[in-house]
Amino acid sequence: MPMGEEGFVTVTRHPLEHRIWHWVFVVTMGMLILTGIEMYFGLRIFGGFSLARSWHVLFAFIAVSWAYPIFLYLYWVTGELKELVPARSDVRTFGQIAKNFLGLSTFYPEHSTYDIEAKKYIRKYNPGQKMVYWGILLFLLVEVLTGFALLWPDAFGFVALILGNMAMVRALHLAVFYVILGLVVVHIYMATIPQNWGSLRSMFLGVASERVHKPDP
Repeated sequence: MPMGEEGFVTVTRHPLEHRIWHWVFVVTMGMLILTGIEMYFGLRIFGGFSLARSWHVLFAFIAVSWAYPIFLYLYWVTGELKELVPARSDVRTFGQIAKNFLGLSTFYPEHSTYDIEAKKYIRKYNPGQKMVYWGILLFLLVEVLTGFALLWPDAFGFVALILGNMAMVRALHLAVFYVILGLVVVHIYMATIPQNWGSLRSMFLGVASERVHKPDP
């Protein structure tokens, strides 16, 4: 475990399998968003409605298989899943982070530090990151179900039955699209601000220079 500048240590933040999962998911979500925009707004990005629809359906199936069984299995096997599970303390931590972000407080709770003795992260992901992760996965499930109901109304008739009619299915599909787009924009913004460049680089290189955790005296 190489030591960097004083008070920092270089550790593996994102192993190779996590990086592969992340970037495949990025491409998948990007294709779903772009093909959806082409179909709804009539833009010619991939050659017109028919081709965009075919790509949209293909990447919907990829998203379902990649975002759920593979994600849960991969993160469970590597022990990463427990880092993403929300905790009761996240509510207070989120409030502290929000105050700091808005300039109402100079205090920022300990986040993404590394305990050299225990060889593990202390709060690897903050509450906001957890919300974005699970929010995208939750809303993607709604988007897929409503999308399949529009594509195969007979097989997925229960969706229209729950929502009332196909007009509501179509409206929810569009509304959730904008929610997912917003979450993606927030994720990109937070990943690219200067304070998080180290974490962003680790999604390419795997390693990050993290602040060493200092136990309470």
